[in-house]
Amino acid sequence: MAGRIDLYAASTLSYGVDTVEAGFKSSDVKLAVSMETVQIYIAMSKGMPSAVVDSWNAAVKAQRQDGTMARLLAKYYPQAKLPGPAQTKF
Repeated sequence: MAGRIDLYAASTLSYGVDTVEAGFKSSDVKLAVSMETVQIYIAMSKGMPSAVVDSWNAAVKAQRQDGTMARLLAKYYPQAKLPGPAQTKF
């Protein structure tokens, strides 16, 4: 990277895309320090019917079980790891 960047903060999903868009390979960048680990959720309104919520949960579970989620992550975000089960902390 020709010494132009000493430090770059990004998510594990975005850094690969960002480096490629800047003309580099994602392998040119190395994760040095993990600053924070966060989970991302799909939010629905309180009025959403339970059947719709159940359908979403079933679809996500099926994608995990049949390998669809892993395949999509590998295709679009090869550096990403398959997320574990959701954890809720208050």
